[in-house]
Amino acid sequence: MNLRKIIVLLLIMLMSVTSTFALEMPSVDVDVNTGLVEISGAIDADKSISIIIENDGKRYYLDSVTSDSSGKYVFNTVLPIDQSYSAILSYEGQAEHLTIDTKGNYEYVDLMNDNTGDVVVTQDKIKFTVDTSDDTKIPVTKETRDKDIDITMSNSENKVVLNLEEVKDSLPKIEAEKPHAKIEIPKGTTVLSGSASDIELLTEVDKDDAAVISAINSIVLSNKKLDSVTQVIKLGSDEKVTFNDYITITLKGQKGKLAGYSSNGTTHAISKYDSREAGVQADLAEFAYEVGSDLYICTKHFTDFFTYTTTDKTNGHGDDEDNNHQAPKTVKLSVDLKTINRGYIISTTTVTLKNGDTVWSVLERELKKKNISYSHTFSSKYN
Repeated sequence: MNLRKIIVLLLIMLMSVTSTFALEMPSVDVDVNTGLVEISGAIDADKSISIIIENDGKRYYLDSVTSDSSGKYVFNTVLPIDQSYSAILSYEGQAEHLTIDTKGNYEYVDLMNDNTGDVVVTQDKIKFTVDTSDDTKIPVTKETRDKDIDITMSNSENKVVLNLEEVKDSLPKIEAEKPHAKIEIPKGTTVLSGSASDIELLTEVDKDDAAVISAINSIVLSNKKLDSVTQVIKLGSDEKVTFNDYITITLKGQKGKLAGYSSNGTTHAISKYDSREAGVQADLAEFAYEVGSDLYICTKHFTDFFTYTTTDKTNGHGDDEDNNHQAPKTVKLSVDLKTINRGYIISTTTVTLKNGDTVWSVLERELKKKNISYSHTFSSKYN
């Protein structure tokens, strides 16, 4: 055997070793009575592969699994019958497309050279790129809890909704970004209350809406007037969602703006501090600070957040910078039964004051906030 033949044989052997990186046609089984779908195939051993299901213009991320020692992978899910679905398998930066209906038919389409980049799965991260104005729903499952979730939305109209119900006791690290805003959820964060099944991320809200303007006007200081509403975003669902740790919202280019949020029909101003550390030490449910040209909001709850500017009523000149750095008006409140050795009804907590607050209005607000039953009699002597 001459040297040329030996080189050719070595090249063939090398190609046979490396060719396993390509995705092969999977096997698809559908139970037409129940809608149970099984998609299986083979890749390299101990590698991660993910699947997305699309239907009616909406994208659904279903699962991510690791192949076994022989390279076999299996996805199982249940889909409504008599409908057609588009499935995208992603592996090592490659994508393959299946059209599935619940009658058991499917069509294999090679998308290896497709550059849309809808989803890329690596050993430690799942990265989504959303470039559609349609709603994108992303269920995060227990199987993918150990992978970071990275979502990039190409424009402000993109709407992403997460289903975190399966992992609400310990969330993966989640980052989502739009051109003008970003959110970061730390790994291990727990959902304490509220629905975790429909969590909107950075949904843009009309800042010129009359209800929005009216709500913000209710918290403007008495010597100021509302000048402009600069940004309004929705996080979470229609009900308030709370967490055990701070989630960071970055509002790009919003330095010098005031911040607030609306929850259950009530609007609140957000206190601003000189640094993140100072805000954490204040032990509030939310606070703001600035770095560079951006405004950061740290929050333990999801609702509607907004930024705005005000002007001075007396001379009409803007005074936002000075107003932003005023020390937040807060008081410490506690209610105890120590005299009868029964501990606290309300342990020591810091409460942000509102215009016109009295001792009673602060106490009453905290009692209602903590769902504590009470009765009272008004006294004009003590108001």
